[in-house]
Amino acid sequence: MNQPPVCTGLPTICVYVGTYFLYDLTSYCSDPDGHDITITATAIMTPGVTFNPTTNELFGTPTAVYNTGLPEVIDFTLTDNYMTGTSGPFKLSIKS
Repeated sequence: MNQPPVCTGLPTICVYVGTYFLYDLTSYCSDPDGHDITITATAIMTPGVTFNPTTNELFGTPTAVYNTGLPEVIDFTLTDNYMTGTSGPFKLSIKS
């Protein structure tokens, strides 16, 4: 029976306005059945932050603090072309 892909152990990351960061989700996301997976992100509200679904990398140089300093919660959807899974909350904290 096919199982949905999962992301486990995603930490909260803290980055600073004006500082470039790169975060690779590949080591946290997998498919229990060994299928290739596609990762997509919900809308990212922090200016200057992008997710690349080809490389599975969240990256950028934040240009402002989003949501008065509270962490932005980004959900990722995972698909293996058979089943869909979610990552659970991933928190991106931006500091000025």
